[in-house]
Amino acid sequence: MDIKDEKALTIEKACTINVFAPFVRNVTAEDEKAVTNKKHINSSATVHVFHGVVNRTFKTKGNTVGLPKSFSKAVIETLSYKPFAPICIHSRSDEVVNGFPLIYFPEDLASHDISGKDWKSFIHDVNMACSFSDVALMGLDQILNLVSFGLSAYVISYYVEKYVDKAKFPIIKGFIEMWNRKFFNPRKTHVYFINSDEVAEQRAVSIKAYQQGKGTKGLFSKFNAQREWKKQHQDISSTQHSRLLLISL
Repeated sequence: MDIKDEKALTIEKACTINVFAPFVRNVTAEDEKAVTNKKHINSSATVHVFHGVVNRTFKTKGNTVGLPKSFSKAVIETLSYKPFAPICIHSRSDEVVNGFPLIYFPEDLASHDISGKDWKSFIHDVNMACSFSDVALMGLDQILNLVSFGLSAYVISYYVEKYVDKAKFPIIKGFIEMWNRKFFNPRKTHVYFINSDEVAEQRAVSIKAYQQGKGTKGLFSKFNAQREWKKQHQDISSTQHSRLLLISL
């Protein structure tokens, strides 16, 4: 797909929802292990690439070649899309190359015509992109060679034209924006990728708001308020993990 076929391509605006807000639900690698009943999740690049390619279609001709199979699903215009609380999915580790947990949310996503198979395909796509997160330093020829691994020409073109000098984790952002445009947005949902630096910024904002809410003024009282905040958020306070934030529109 030529990038000229796409109109109004713009870099996604920053997320305005703080991932530490009390109404945000959090999902971690431990939840994935509990759901799958596995102590170890294989998060190797080989596994990510394999599933990313399997979930794409190569049998048809035209603009659908190399794109996820879910993109061919027709949108149900008469469906009533039920809003749900934002879901924050933490990366499996502080190394984003290990990807994100694969957990489906039937009560929230089924009402948006997003099946377990669709969500699995998306997570596999993101995890495949995570495996390629270091390609920001590659040359153009090397990037284009990634098409053989299932990367669509759309993502590559978007990466080269829009992200190469303007964003961290360009391949991951390219994949997610493609899914938002082609699949999630028409179904009244949206996914943000929030890297660890952005998580740290949001945590600082959340801590400051907590301190202000407690009416702290001196250094000691601010320090105690910060300790209280960290204790309340001890399971999700790490800034080393990137996040996926799933919201309803």
